[in-house]
Amino acid sequence: MAAYLIRRFLLMLLTLFGISVLVFVLLRIVPGNIADILFSAAGMINPEEKLEIERQLGLDKSLIVQYAQWIGGLAHGDLGYSYVSEKPALQEILPRLPISAKLAGMALAFAILFGIPLGVISAVRQNTPLDYVLRVVSLSGLSLPSFWLGLLILMAFVHYTGWIPIYTSPPKTLWEELLLLSIPAQALLIASVFFLVLYGVRVGLRQLDPLTARLASREHDLAPIGDADVPVEILPLTRTIDGLFARQRGMLALQDRFIADAAHQLKTPLAGLRVHVERAQADPSKETVTDALQHILRLTQRASRTSSQLLALTRAQSPDLNETAPCVLLDLAQVIPELLGVRVHDAIAAGVDLGYEGPAGPVWIDADRLSLQEMLDNMIDNSLRYAGRGSILTIGVSVLSEGPCVSVEDNGPGVPAAFLERLGERFFRVPGMTEEGTGLGLAIVQRIAQRHRAAVRFLNGSMGGLRVEVVFPPARTTRSVS
Repeated sequence: MAAYLIRRFLLMLLTLFGISVLVFVLLRIVPGNIADILFSAAGMINPEEKLEIERQLGLDKSLIVQYAQWIGGLAHGDLGYSYVSEKPALQEILPRLPISAKLAGMALAFAILFGIPLGVISAVRQNTPLDYVLRVVSLSGLSLPSFWLGLLILMAFVHYTGWIPIYTSPPKTLWEELLLLSIPAQALLIASVFFLVLYGVRVGLRQLDPLTARLASREHDLAPIGDADVPVEILPLTRTIDGLFARQRGMLALQDRFIADAAHQLKTPLAGLRVHVERAQADPSKETVTDALQHILRLTQRASRTSSQLLALTRAQSPDLNETAPCVLLDLAQVIPELLGVRVHDAIAAGVDLGYEGPAGPVWIDADRLSLQEMLDNMIDNSLRYAGRGSILTIGVSVLSEGPCVSVEDNGPGVPAAFLERLGERFFRVPGMTEEGTGLGLAIVQRIAQRHRAAVRFLNGSMGGLRVEVVFPPARTTRSVS
């Protein structure tokens, strides 16, 4: 802090020295010095008398000596001599200092009172109509000469409106003095307010320059802005933008993962389609074409199921799902049988005995019905595909100590205990399984359960097959049942 103050003080001295040199040089290069003026005004015609005047005023010395004498006089309070009043200039200035100080004080007080709030308003409401008006007024005020602005105020408040009287004698009371000073104070006030508004806006917005430059240098970078060079006043805004960037990064990562997964999973079916099409073209016999078409149908079904499940998994992983599909209060004892009813024909076609077990009373949870249907369909599809024909599939609703539970259990071959923990992984299939699958169904179940703050458990059931349980948290609100 001390070093900064010293630098500012030295810079002030350097600035004053530069100004003094500039003023001195301008006074000397302007045509007609004081010796010429006095010589002509006195009607003198003898050049020696002019030289005597220049000698008395020190104008016969070099410019460096004249500048040193001028600065020395200023340092000792010698501001020159008035040839009009025939008095030292300092004696003419001192009696006028109190009134000038009063004017400056009143103008400064009013300027701070109005200029700072207007500058803050203009900075906060940047690029709004109010900001444009304040900028135009500020620039206009700075460009107008103060004496001309003062004359306009005098005409407005004294001549036209008569709000302020004209005094022909010195004011006798404090009120009269304040009223008399109000006119020049208003002129100074307006000029000061214009300056403070313009300066406040420029200085306030200058604090954003490092942040603006840092953001402008980015191309496709969605990294957090951070708090390093961010003014405290806009921290809430930058933190909100950081949250937006985080959501965008999540969406882009989700898109990249979907593209990579789709390219990987669809590569094999597409390659198989090409092989069987080429085989049918090479051997157009009825048997070959029929066999190729059967393989093509199976591969297209596989590709269709893979793409559908990839889309379902991506949708379940979308961070905006909570906004587009808000949770509502649902009764599992009523919703699950309704969702189960549409899968009866699929179970009959697969040769599976589909059943339901549930309580007589309501079981409330907070959930999205469409997501719940997606989760249940994938659980049922997994059992229909791997349990085998003639198996039994039971969908259950119960209330455990942890909360409401939806279970799907079959009496199929089951899953070795070593692989139970991996069933929720994407693209994982139990080794040795001959049935076709994508390994995405239970991953979708896992993701939808996470959306609902539910826990998924993979167990070996009492019937020897796989048992999948989804335990939901208790509903935040309950509904009375009549």
